[in-house]
Amino acid sequence: MNSSGFNLLPKKSEELRLKEQRRDSYSVYYTFLVFFGVVLWLGLVIFNTFVVDRSTNDWKEINKEKTNKINNEYAQTRRIHGELVVKTKSVAPLLKNDIDPETVFLVAEQAFSINEGDVSIVGYGRNEDGSFTISIAATNHIVVAEKARSLRNLNMVKDLSVDKVTQAPLGNQFVADFNFLVDKSLL
Repeated sequence: MNSSGFNLLPKKSEELRLKEQRRDSYSVYYTFLVFFGVVLWLGLVIFNTFVVDRSTNDWKEINKEKTNKINNEYAQTRRIHGELVVKTKSVAPLLKNDIDPETVFLVAEQAFSINEGDVSIVGYGRNEDGSFTISIAATNHIVVAEKARSLRNLNMVKDLSVDKVTQAPLGNQFVADFNFLVDKSLL
């Protein structure tokens, strides 16, 4: 400020003058700081546009090519393996019921005594669902009912059913088919 002339305002103290000078220099610093922030932001936007987006697009193209290769070149292999998985899953329940065939003979020994003269075992079988079938020939239908009860009383036998009881055309023999599952946990 020009001190020549008439001025009603008192002269500024040295402390106030230094304070204003510092304020003015800080304003310049703040302006440069904002400008630096804008330049840094603009640099990040440009970096993202030219580097990151390009890299992302390149990876997307590589992924698309590999997906097309899998879908086209390996379609036959995927189909075959898919069929194997489906077939394996369909066999799983049967494998779960898979029991050593000797087990049916153990059940037969416990339920049907070999020394009995009125009962003879005429057949053994294994069904597709994993159950066993034992066919017996007995002298009358009461013996068939007794053998069904003795088979049912065995702990390892579950889901017992008598599929059919027929009378043999020649003689007084009754043939009965017992169908049952064996509980693996009790073996």
